[in-house]
Amino acid sequence: MIDRATDAQGEDQPNMPRDEATVRSALDLEAARIVVSFGTSDAALCRQALERWAGEDADRMAAAGRVLNAWSATAPKRSTTLSSFAVTALLGVALAAGAVIWDMRPELFSDHHAARHPILGLELSDGVIADLDAGSMIDIDEVEGAFVVDLIEGAVHLSVNSETVTSPVIVRADEVEAEVTGTQFAVTLADGSVSVAVSEGQVRVGPGDAPDVDHTRPSGPSMLVDAGTVWQGDQAGGQISTLPVDAVASWRFDWLVVENRPLRELADVFGRRFAGTIIFADGALADQRVSGSYRLDDPMAGLAAAVAGQNAQVTMISPWVAIVRPK
Repeated sequence: MIDRATDAQGEDQPNMPRDEATVRSALDLEAARIVVSFGTSDAALCRQALERWAGEDADRMAAAGRVLNAWSATAPKRSTTLSSFAVTALLGVALAAGAVIWDMRPELFSDHHAARHPILGLELSDGVIADLDAGSMIDIDEVEGAFVVDLIEGAVHLSVNSETVTSPVIVRADEVEAEVTGTQFAVTLADGSVSVAVSEGQVRVGPGDAPDVDHTRPSGPSMLVDAGTVWQGDQAGGQISTLPVDAVASWRFDWLVVENRPLRELADVFGRRFAGTIIFADGALADQRVSGSYRLDDPMAGLAAAVAGQNAQVTMISPWVAIVRPK
C-alpha cells in the first residue's frame, strides 16, 4: 500500500543532485496525470491505479504519496468521489524534468535567452535595446539590409532609436512580422497567438511578404499599430484594441496586465517563472477569460489570484507540478 504521509509536503531540496531532482519531478508529474485523468471514477480506483503504477518501486511510491496527500488536502469535502477532470497540459506535455534541463536548452538553440528571470537592457546592436522576459529566447540576424530578431518563445520588448537606426528592424514570431525604424514595442508569442503592443511610434504588423498596409481594417495581410494599442492574431490576420502605454511589457516591472485574455495565456507567462509544469485539470477552465493586474514575483500566488475569480484554485502536487482545478 502507498504511504500517503511520505514526504507529504513535497518540500524542495536545494542540495538535491540534478539527476535525482530530474527523476523526482518526472515521477511527480506521471502520478499527477494519473490522478487528474480519472474523471468521475471512485477515489479508491484511482488509488489502486497509483498502486499498480508504483509497484515496489520506492521512488514511485513516494511520488504517489506526495500526489495523493496534496490532492486530498484541497479536495472538496462534500464527496469521496473525484470530480470530473479532463487533463489539458499547458506549456507542453513534456515531463517536469524538462524544467531541470531548461538552463542548457536555450544555450544550444538561441543567441539570447532568459531563464526564470527577465533580462533587461540587452544591447542587440547600435540603437537597438532589448528586454527579454523570463523563459524567452531570441535569435538575431541580418537579412537583406534588415536587422531581424526571431522570437522563438516568450516575449521581447525593443527600444529602437530612429536617430541611429536607419535600416528596418523586424521581429518575427510564428510567421508574423513586426517592422519598425524607430519605436518602442513588445512582441509576445503565447499559446499559438502573437501580440504586438506599441508604447511609442508605429509598427507594421503582418506576414513578411504582404505589400499593402491598411490602417483601419480589423484584419488583413498587414496593418499599422499605433502607440497605446495592441495587435493580436496570427499569420492569417488579427485585430487591434487599446492598451495603456504603461501596460506594454508590464512584465519588466514584475506585473502582468491583461484585458480579456484566456487563462491558458496567463499560465504561459506564470509558467516561464516556475521551475516545473502547470496542468489545467479542466480544459474549459483554461479557456476562461480574465482581466486584471497580477504580480509576477511570486508566480504561483499570481496564478492563484488569476484563477480565483473563476472559482478555481492551484494545487501544488510537488515543487515541480501545479494543477489548476475547480474548487
